[in-house]
Amino acid sequence: LIDQRLKFLKEIYQNSSLDYYFGDYFLDFDDIKKINYKKINYSTSELAINLNKISSLEYLMTLNKDLYLYQGDNKSSLFTQYNEIQKKDSFSNLNKIFFFNTSISSNFLLQDQLHLNVFVKETKPYNFDQSVLDFNDLNLGDPVVHQKHGIGRFMSIDRMPVNDKTREFIKITYRNNDKLLLPVENLNLVTRYGFEDSSLLLDKLGSVDWLNRKSNIKKKIRFIANKLLKNAAKRHSIKTKPFEFKQSDLDNFNKSFEFIETPDQMTAINQSINDLLLDKPANRLICGDVGFGKTEVALRIACATYLSGYQFVIVVPTTLLAMQHHKTFSTRFNNLKVKVETLSRFSSKKEKEKIFKGLENGDIQILICTHSLFKREISFNNLGTLIIDEEQKFGVAQKEYLINKYPEIHIFSLSATPIPRTLQMSLIGLRDLSLIGTPPSNRISIRTYVQKYERIILISAIKNELNRNGQIFIVVPRISHIPFVVSEIEKISLDLNFSVGHSKLKEKEIEEVFINFSTGRINCLISTNIIESGIDIKNANTLIVFNSNLFGLSQLYQLRGRVGRSDRRAYAYLFHDSDKLISKSSLKKLQVLSNYENLGSNFHLATEDLEIRGAGNLLGDEQSGHVKDIGIEMYQKLLKEEISRLNSKNYDKKEEEFEDFEFDAFFEYFIPKNYILDDISRLIFYRKLTNSKTYKDLKNIEFEMIDRYGSYPEEIKNLLLLLQIKIKSLNYGIFKLNIQKTYIDLRINIKNDNLGSYLLRLVEEGLIKMISSETIRIKNNTDKDYFYVINLFYKKIEESYKNAGS
Repeated sequence: LIDQRLKFLKEIYQNSSLDYYFGDYFLDFDDIKKINYKKINYSTSELAINLNKISSLEYLMTLNKDLYLYQGDNKSSLFTQYNEIQKKDSFSNLNKIFFFNTSISSNFLLQDQLHLNVFVKETKPYNFDQSVLDFNDLNLGDPVVHQKHGIGRFMSIDRMPVNDKTREFIKITYRNNDKLLLPVENLNLVTRYGFEDSSLLLDKLGSVDWLNRKSNIKKKIRFIANKLLKNAAKRHSIKTKPFEFKQSDLDNFNKSFEFIETPDQMTAINQSINDLLLDKPANRLICGDVGFGKTEVALRIACATYLSGYQFVIVVPTTLLAMQHHKTFSTRFNNLKVKVETLSRFSSKKEKEKIFKGLENGDIQILICTHSLFKREISFNNLGTLIIDEEQKFGVAQKEYLINKYPEIHIFSLSATPIPRTLQMSLIGLRDLSLIGTPPSNRISIRTYVQKYERIILISAIKNELNRNGQIFIVVPRISHIPFVVSEIEKISLDLNFSVGHSKLKEKEIEEVFINFSTGRINCLISTNIIESGIDIKNANTLIVFNSNLFGLSQLYQLRGRVGRSDRRAYAYLFHDSDKLISKSSLKKLQVLSNYENLGSNFHLATEDLEIRGAGNLLGDEQSGHVKDIGIEMYQKLLKEEISRLNSKNYDKKEEEFEDFEFDAFFEYFIPKNYILDDISRLIFYRKLTNSKTYKDLKNIEFEMIDRYGSYPEEIKNLLLLLQIKIKSLNYGIFKLNIQKTYIDLRINIKNDNLGSYLLRLVEEGLIKMISSETIRIKNNTDKDYFYVINLFYKKIEESYKNAGS
């Protein structure tokens, strides 16, 4: 019986991932503790059941009754809870369900039984704003920007007693070594400056220079925002016919995907398909790390386009990527009898003319092409969707050309490291953005080493990979560098069977080299950066780059993404010239790449690229000077605010009041050092918490803390409650809070006339007392806690609003 059930589970959990998580448990019943609880939790996407593979709920029900594992006289059951699933209309509404181990409090748990629940998991989308705002790479001495005081340097995190309680501050130094101690609960007022400049002039505390400079830049930003909005409005004013197709046909195509979609990937797919169903042309950036599944999103978009009777085009930067896409698209669309063609520099004149004719008469439904789309007027029978893959490889003018040439079609861009101009348009809300931040199952981060070239390191790297029967990429920036690498390889006399690939080879020669490498006939490929995209070889897990300082940051990141595409640890060795011969910016670029080894670091690298290269070429000269004056993050924030203000007749000033909110209390509220030991990690959580604008944001960060550090102490509970009050207070125009043992003072926005009249009624009723024109006091003479008293007060205000409305 166990064998039968295990076989069924393995069919659901593709790639035998069940063995990976439950293997010890099923195969060895001597010790029940062998099960790895950390790997069986609510966030483990590897354990997601693909419901497309299940025909009915009957299998899940029988698991509950029949699957028993014995350990001596004790027994443990795999318990499935399917009530929540049964409430759903059908399987088509669900993506996946998850196993996780319960606690005693969340369900019944007998002493001799371990219960694993199956439930429908609500996935939390990857929060790009948080990843951009992280202080992960903040170091002592780095420049930061305070919204009220300007540019200073972050010096330390200090803890000191204030009014008989411990408070935590960050110390920022300004011109003339003036110091500002900022309470950590106001950390939302600080942003990273974003550039490192030894000649940077810090602002002077108490001077009006910063506020004047910021005010002047705001006026200039308003002009830029107007210009951006007008350009966006032109495209939004265009009306298109919504796509129409049978969902069942798209579902059948989706079943051919041999992996389980990650939550972020599924969200990106749904957002993109929904775009096609609207009556306006899509303009979406799909941003995800190398190998995180952007191509599958493109395939789903292509299928929906074809099923709706339109043609689909994907533009790629290299012939190699075009070849890879042609293979992938042809395989996936084989059952639908879709005609897929590729247009590149390798296409003969006769082939090109045949393709042009097929596009014009509608015989070709899917076209994969390189820069040919920019060079010639191509007539389509019924073009519906265009995707720009690796969008960072194309110039701004090229992309604008396509948007202007095909104004009525849906346009999507795919990128791991989008250029900051593209990122900027998405962050300020002028372009839709989908983020894929969850790595595929079993993916391991790539170990990255940056150093000047030494032959002994080269020998060690090659030997280590050959010892595990793996394959190796060796990359150089220029064809002229290849002979040196070949001579070095020949000198070390290792068992390497290598070939050379570069753009000057003929198509058949390039194809033969890559076929030999992908099939394992050769174990080493020496090439230029033509392998940067379009190569997916799971057995190649060592990358060696010579003269790495000559590559751009996004190029190196893409190159590193060629390895680490399996569950093996991958290694990247970035060799450069002697430190004396390499520029400071080049060295920083390489250090950034070694710092960001974690999966999903592409978003950080996109912003780091702006910091290293400067804003001029990336955002345009019009904006670059303003960025230098107030810092990258502050500039983006002001621009986003101005876009919001101009875009809405009812602009909500609550956003500005949120930043000015202050609170104090008689009890302690901070993150203790014995809970999170590392100072920067504590800063990151302070930043996330103080930037939370909704209860849901706050709850998600609370769960993240518990998940990483366990249950939290009283001080953090107090901090979370205060932040909840802050969020609620802003709804009523209250921007300062002082909680004492016997009273609570609240400072109100005196410009809010409606609030003022309601408060006057409460004064007359004796519920509150006015102690100044802006401050009210609530007496706490009860045995209730402050949180209850404040909520009761807000409830009274709500009742006043309702009564006035009626």
